[in-house]
Amino acid sequence: MTEPREPANILVAEVDGVAQPKIIDFGVGTAIGPSAHPGLLTPAGTPEYMSPEQGNDQAARPDSRSDVYSLGRVLYELVSEQLPRTDGSHFRSRDQNNKTPHSTLQIAGLEAPIQRRILAERGRLWGQWLLTELEEPHREIYVPLHNLGRIYRALDRGEDAVPLMQRALAGRIELYGEDSLIALESHSDLAGLYRGLGRYDEAVEMYEVIVDVYKRVAGLRHGSTLIGMNNLARTYDDTGQHEDSVDLLNYVVEHADEAFGDNNWHGAAFQINLASSLIALGQPSLALEWSQRARPLIEKTFPPEHNRIRALDEHEQRARTMIQAHTNTLQTVP
Repeated sequence: MTEPREPANILVAEVDGVAQPKIIDFGVGTAIGPSAHPGLLTPAGTPEYMSPEQGNDQAARPDSRSDVYSLGRVLYELVSEQLPRTDGSHFRSRDQNNKTPHSTLQIAGLEAPIQRRILAERGRLWGQWLLTELEEPHREIYVPLHNLGRIYRALDRGEDAVPLMQRALAGRIELYGEDSLIALESHSDLAGLYRGLGRYDEAVEMYEVIVDVYKRVAGLRHGSTLIGMNNLARTYDDTGQHEDSVDLLNYVVEHADEAFGDNNWHGAAFQINLASSLIALGQPSLALEWSQRARPLIEKTFPPEHNRIRALDEHEQRARTMIQAHTNTLQTVP
């Protein structure tokens, strides 16, 4: 099957209380086998759902990867109500300016937020199907699984994203190894998801794995290792391990310039996080010092409304309040 899948060609039936997707319209589908003739293949189907090799003027022979690509675009549209962005260079759309969801995804008479929830539920059912039907490891399927998890996270459906990202991570480790960059991407996204859901122990465990891998494959002072340490430190703060957080961030701040260069905003961002950890540890004077060091570069790099500027202001205000409270206490002691 190499016709681009689209929502109009996919029906969902309920069998014994379980949603089962059904594919219809194989009118321009191509059987994949040794008897097929690549020279006779021509692009066919709906351009918005075609993989790049199907829409190219010098069309390459489509295969199962083309089906996975089309399925990924359908899943994205199901949960986000719009097609993924593309520069359009690989196909000629019949309506390049059409930014609205496919007509089969629009639910008449319902307000947009309700439609959004229904579409997210449809996406969840598709995710369940991906997890249960595709048992064999397959390189291409872990990309839509991982990306569907990201979409759910963006829709504040984090718990639905967890099994998708877990499966994507397990598959990528099996296929590429734990030390591969593609597995580390899944590790990082899943760790961030756990942290956002308040599952801090799982996030700490995941970030510790990430840091260990980066130490091994990139080196202790590599930028990626330092970023992993920074994320681990922030999660330590979430679990009340403020001393461990400060120890890690002191190391990160010390070597940031070596990894990212002088006057790079990463170093200043690490200093802000160190200030936050020091406040939590009850060291406001040192926190204020690091916050003030970070301010010039942060203000130079980001607009006034940016969250890093707000974080600076909040840290400095908290530090000054703690210092003033301590001073008042000392003045009242006989």
